[in-house]
Amino acid sequence: MPAATKPEPAKPARAKAWVLRHADSVIEVPAGKSECLVGRPDPATGAIPEINLGPLDLARSLSRRHARLLVDATGVSLREEPGVANGTWVNGERVAAGATLALKSGDKLRFGAIELELGDA
Repeated sequence: MPAATKPEPAKPARAKAWVLRHADSVIEVPAGKSECLVGRPDPATGAIPEINLGPLDLARSLSRRHARLLVDATGVSLREEPGVANGTWVNGERVAAGATLALKSGDKLRFGAIELELGDA
């Protein structure tokens, strides 16, 4: 009589890999992080956001703590941080401060004057 085999334990769902495409570059959304700050470096504290758009911010329109990308196995969402002066936009629509908006591949994002497209890695 053959021995009963134990079923393999279910593997936790891995979050999909994402990138932000800019006319000049592709920025990878850090893997393994559930929350990524989007912004520019803070020279006073030395803090650098996980998604550093500072080099693309020629118009100085980006806040140090501009928005957050929230990543899980079901997808990616965006939340604007409080106090952002120049806004966060998805597909031409302004994101309300504090609101969380589900995103999909191909969405056009704008942080201040910086335009990006969310895509699959």
